[in-house]
Order: sequence, then structure tokens, then C-alpha cells
Amino acid sequence: MSSNVAIDDLVALSPTSQMANQDNNPKPHKTLPNILVRILTAAVIAPVGVWVVAEGGVALVTATVICSVVAGFEWVFMAARLVARPLRFLLAIPLAIACVIAVLFAAPDLALVVLLGAATSVVLAGIGIVLKSNWLSLGFGAFYVTLPFGSFIYLRDFHEQSLYLMIAVMVTVWMTDTAGYLAGKGFGGPQLSPANSPNKTWTGAIAGVICALLIGVAAANLTNGPMLTWLIFTGSVSAVGQFGDLCESYFKRRFGVKDSSKIIPGHGGVLDRLDGLMAASALSGLIFFLAPGIAPLLLGSA
Repeated sequence: MSSNVAIDDLVALSPTSQMANQDNNPKPHKTLPNILVRILTAAVIAPVGVWVVAEGGVALVTATVICSVVAGFEWVFMAARLVARPLRFLLAIPLAIACVIAVLFAAPDLALVVLLGAATSVVLAGIGIVLKSNWLSLGFGAFYVTLPFGSFIYLRDFHEQSLYLMIAVMVTVWMTDTAGYLAGKGFGGPQLSPANSPNKTWTGAIAGVICALLIGVAAANLTNGPMLTWLIFTGSVSAVGQFGDLCESYFKRRFGVKDSSKIIPGHGGVLDRLDGLMAASALSGLIFFLAPGIAPLLLGSA
């Protein structure tokens, strides 16, 4: 009996046993919960983003160029993940250059951004074919990145009061996300797209659109614009923003990555954070470019 006790004591005191005990009784994790990191990061980024948009000019162009270039690198590194890392850097350079040009020349004519996206798409697809690496996704990425960021600049400068329309787009996307998250968590319901984004529900999607319609009502009263036009506009922005979010989730699953990058604490990458706003900006930019009369109508100055 005493021999067994002595052996047991030695085993208990051994380094291996102590490590096992530590694994079985882990110390409390000292890092901040992810939701708190997300909130703190958003609390810093959101005011800066609003200030940049309100300021316009060099501040907005600089911030948009940085975001677009980072997004371009994120896309290439996801789509060409099987290519050697140095080659991915080289592959991302044409898209990064296209992003810079798109942002700098979007204000006068959005058609230039579309043509630039088409040209860059051909270049990236061709390089992808040579490298035998996902040429279709690389080509699509040229439009997916250049058009939204070019549209973002176009939205700010295409009309003397376009700042108000841009704010309406941003608030609609943000409130859609917030309402969708709270409704989905609070009420649950059937999944919106189980294969791509299991956490999103139809309840949240509908709540997001309803919130967007309320924003349309408020905007119509503030601008004296037609109520129906504002409802159609904000409802469309909400729906397309949510679609953009689902598309980004689909792309990440297809490419086998959790986040587009880790550059934004708690949020992943630029594509993760701005997916809905990118889709909504592209839609809004194309609407106002193809139908210039809609902007004065929404602003009550038609």
C-alpha cells in the first residue's frame, strides 16, 4: 500500500502531471472578449469615418485610397491563395493601381471606373490563366473592389448636396446591420442563407429592411422629397447591402478563409467590415449616374 502511495505521489509531482492538471484547469483568459474588441474598434473607426466623409476632399480621397488598396490585396490573397506569397504580392499590384486610379478619377465620371474595372478584370484574369490560379475570381475581383470605392467618391461629389445622400446610404447600411443583428439574436427564426452565413436569419433581414424604410420616412420629411421615392431608395440600399454581406460570406467560404485579413481588430479585414457599404455604394453610384434626375428629386429640389 505504501509503495503505491509513494508512486502516486511521484506521478502527481511530475512535470507532465502538473502540465496535465494545468490543461484540465486552465487559467482565466485575460484577452478581451471579441464582442468588446469589436465595440471598441467601431467606437474609434465610426467617428473617424463620419468626419472623413463630412470633410471630403483630400481626407476622403486618402482614406478611400488606403481602404481600396488594402481591399484589393485582401481579395487577391484570398482568390490566389494557392499561389506562392511573393507572386501574390506581384499579382495584387495591378489591382492596387486600378483602385488608386478609380478613386482619383471617379468624381467627374463613373463610367471611367467601369471601363477601368473591365480593363483590370481582363489583366487579372489573364495573369490568373498563366499562373493557373482561379482566373475567374481574380477577374471578378477587379469590379468587386474598384467599382464600390470609386462609387464612394462619386457619391460625395456628384451633386452640391450629395453629402446628405451619402450620409443616408451610410446610416441605412449601419442601421440595417444593427437592426438585423438585434432582431436575429432576440427573435431567432429561419436561417437566411445556412450554407454561407448560418447566423443570419430572415427575421433579421426583414427587420433591417423595416429599419431602412423608417430612415426613408425620416429623410423624406427632412428633405421634402417624395416619400415613395425615398422608401424605394432606402429599401433597395438595405436589401443590396445585406446581399453584399452574404456575398462576402460566400466568397470567404469558397476560398476557405475565416476573414479577408486581420487588419481591423475584432472585425477582420476591410472587405469584412465594408462589404455591405461597398455593395450599397456601387448601387447608389450607378443609380445616380444612370438617372441623374433622381438625386434632385430625393433632395426636394427637382
